[in-house]
Parts: sequence; C-alpha cells; structure tokens
Amino acid sequence: GGTRYTKTHEWLRTDGGSIVLGMSDFAQKLMGEVYWLDLPGVGSKFKRAQVIAIVEGMKRPPDASGEADDDGSCPGEAVFPEIYQQKGWQIQEVTIGRMGNMHTITREVLAPADCEVVEANSRLELEQDLVNTSAENDGWLLRLQLCEQSDDLMDAAEYMTHVKAEFQE
Repeated sequence: GGTRYTKTHEWLRTDGGSIVLGMSDFAQKLMGEVYWLDLPGVGSKFKRAQVIAIVEGMKRPPDASGEADDDGSCPGEAVFPEIYQQKGWQIQEVTIGRMGNMHTITREVLAPADCEVVEANSRLELEQDLVNTSAENDGWLLRLQLCEQSDDLMDAAEYMTHVKAEFQE
C-alpha cells in the first residue's frame, strides 16, 4: 500500500481496483503556479512511458538583476537547474504585461505502465491550483487501470534520495 513514486516524479496510489496518478509535490514546486492541464479522456489507452498528460505552470525567474553577484555571465542569460534539461520538461521565458519576465514550465506526465484512463480529475478544470496546494491528494490527475505491473517504483524515502541525487548532479 501507500504511495509509490516514479523516477520521472509521478506518484501512484492503489485505490480499490484502480490506481490514482499525480505529480509529486517536488515536481509541482518546480512547475511554479499551475495554470493549465491537458488530461486525456476516459477510455484513452496509453503505453508505458507515453505522455499521458501535460501540465503547464509559471514562475518568476530567480532574481536575475545580477549586480551584486555578477559572475561575468551574459546579462539576461537564464540559468535553469539541471532538472529542467531532462526529458519531459520544457522551460521558456515569456514577458507578461505588468508581471514582467516569467518562466513558463511545461511538464509531460508519463504513463507508469500500459494503462487505460478510468477518470480524469474534473476539479482541475476550474481549480488548477490544487496541483500546487495538494499535489499528492486532491490535486491528483488521473485514475488508471493498469494493464501490467509498473516496476521501478520507489517508496517515499527512496524517492527523496532520488530527488537529492538529481539536484546534486
């Protein structure tokens, strides 16, 4: 029982005869404020590691004025943590009216195994922020019927170790 995690920052929880899938709390922090989701319809079938959902978020870039700690890098050159260079993440700089420079972050959520979608979380149509405020509970994305075992899953402690390792690379 309990929650298991994938290397690509999804979580899975068995609930009755199906599996609930969401994005880990760690991943939502990297996403910034989630404002858009593309979730598949009920009955959609996916193969393991196929993109099953897309989540977009926006966050303010780290303070890039750089006067104080000018390390000689080009002005305006964004420094993105390694993690955004991994498969499934896209990050872009955008300028939005008064908000100024922002980063939009697109995250591809991968199917943990061959599966069929039983339900998509309809609350997220209006309450996208649940992915931020309750990533591992109310902000779940999909309910799935798995057609095979999903291997390579980690428990919470193993996942935290994985996250730390990714950040130190």
